[in-house]
Amino acid sequence: MTISEKKTCPKCNNDFECQNVNINDCHCSQVIINEEMSKYLHENYKDCLCNHCLLAINKILKNKVE
Repeated sequence: MTISEKKTCPKCNNDFECQNVNINDCHCSQVIINEEMSKYLHENYKDCLCNHCLLAINKILKNKVE
């Protein structure tokens, strides 16, 4: 049984389900969060973001480096 928690993304205000009890089943496990992104997320948000926002931030940070 997977336990999930309904959350609202602090970036876009969309609702999503966070599966922080089993991180491997959570949508965020699909996004590679490197050290730079982790630092950015911790500095700017106090809670989980939806997958759409994580992917968008990941893309922005990758483009910034390239």
